[in-house]
Amino acid sequence: VVGSKNNGTTAYTVDPMQTDGVNQLEETYYQNMRWTQQWGYFDKVPDLKSAILMKAIWNVGKGYTADPRTLAILDHISGCGIDTFDDVLFNMEVTKRIGGDSYCEIITDSDTGLLLNLKPLDPSTIRIVINPKGIITRYEQMSKTGEKKAEIKFNPEQILHFSNNRIADQVHGISDIDSMEKTILASEQNFDD
Repeated sequence: VVGSKNNGTTAYTVDPMQTDGVNQLEETYYQNMRWTQQWGYFDKVPDLKSAILMKAIWNVGKGYTADPRTLAILDHISGCGIDTFDDVLFNMEVTKRIGGDSYCEIITDSDTGLLLNLKPLDPSTIRIVINPKGIITRYEQMSKTGEKKAEIKFNPEQILHFSNNRIADQVHGISDIDSMEKTILASEQNFDD
């Protein structure tokens, strides 16, 4: 809306954006430092939570098809120990919508290379490392204690990575929550008032 001094309206603008893709450094890093805030919105705003959960139920509920050998492998996926393959997919779908990305460690048999498990990871601890050509070279699981060191390094083939609405040269997804943050805050404040 463009206004003038006479009618009292003010100009509304949107800040231009740059992708945080490749730069001139040998390595570029991305880590979602807003995950705890995004998760807080998801957990405390019932309408938002319901919408994200329903979308995940719809997507995962469609099911999947695979050959009998693959189905047998997927039947043995246990996630953190109590999950099914559907549970892992549901978790990843919800997590990527909340924070933009979700990650699972791909655990394989060291001798045969067969998939043994997919273990969900905390997205706030995962740092993506990109080379100057814009290719992911590794993932690093950072310490939760606040130290700026990688506890575990993963090759790209060791991580199942889902991105939500990835744009242009970015190697990470975009949270559904970030674009709604002002609306969420206004609505919640209005409700409390």
